[in-house]
Amino acid sequence: MDKEMYKQLTADYMRREAKLLITVSELKDKMEGLEFQLASVKQQFYHDMRNKQMEVVQLTMENANLKDQVLDNGGDYTQFPETDGLEVGSPSDYEEDKQLNLFND
Repeated sequence: MDKEMYKQLTADYMRREAKLLITVSELKDKMEGLEFQLASVKQQFYHDMRNKQMEVVQLTMENANLKDQVLDNGGDYTQFPETDGLEVGSPSDYEEDKQLNLFND
C-alpha cells in the first residue's frame, strides 16, 4: 500500500464517519422532537381527562338538582327505573308477541 492509497482510504473512512455522525445527530434530534411531542400529547390527554371528569361531576350535580325539582313539584321520577343506558326502544319491544307463536303447544 503506497502513501497516496493510504491517504485516499483514510479520507474515504473519514467521510463515511462524518456521514454517520450527521445521521446519528439527525436521529437524536428527531428522537428529542418525538419525545417532546409525546410529552405534549400526554399532558393534553390528562388535561382532557380532568375536564371530562369535571364535566361528569357537573352533570351528576345537575341531574340531582333536577330530581330535587321534580320532587319539590310533587312529581315522582322513580317511576322510571335506573338503567345502564344500553337499552334501546321501549320495554314493550321486548315482550313476547303472541302473533309469533305459529304452533299452539
